[in-house]
Amino acid sequence: MKSSELSAAIAAAGLHPVLLQGIADSDDAGPLVDGGLNEFLAAAKVLGAKAVFYYVSTFDENDFVVEVSPEASVSSEPADRDVEDGESIDLRILSPNMVGFKSHLGKDCAFLLHAEGGVAKLGCYIEEDWWTAFGEKREEALAEWSKQRGERMAEADDEQAKKREELVESLHALLDDATFVAIRTQQGMKAYALKTVSGLDELDARMLTAEIQALKGEVDARGLNRKKH
Repeated sequence: MKSSELSAAIAAAGLHPVLLQGIADSDDAGPLVDGGLNEFLAAAKVLGAKAVFYYVSTFDENDFVVEVSPEASVSSEPADRDVEDGESIDLRILSPNMVGFKSHLGKDCAFLLHAEGGVAKLGCYIEEDWWTAFGEKREEALAEWSKQRGERMAEADDEQAKKREELVESLHALLDDATFVAIRTQQGMKAYALKTVSGLDELDARMLTAEIQALKGEVDARGLNRKKH
């Protein structure tokens, strides 16, 4: 259906069509008639309404775009590159199923109508079938992206955990380093460790401090500094 066709149908029912600025959002519809356009127009006439106000949404390129926020746990990554949080992603890249909807660009896709008569107000929300299908495919694509994103994040967490373990092991190995155990202060030990162990600066600062504190306690408890000096 086109906006002009909807306007003509309203006028044919003896009601005055009034196009409003905005989009057809079903969340703003209020009480909806159980039925389609014909049922709505019949009910509007029974209420004694004189006019029907309506919004029209038109399908455009922006409908293919999804914003990925830092908190989002949605969708499948594009084929040739990773999607960073905060970026805009194209549904046509997420899923080949979305490409076919390009033929509908520029078409009216949804309509929200409302009319008032007496103390009653009623609405009607109409979607083109292809727009309903687009919404379903969109949710499928985003769900798949969410799944794959979760898997990638889990893999990254595992890699980071392994890296932390390796760094801590390298740090503990300094107990066999005569220069390290001879250092009297935790600050000095930390500086020496950062200089000696490659990549140690990637370890969380609080964890590094705690590990150095523990090592200093072990050195003192075992008397390693006294044994070597």
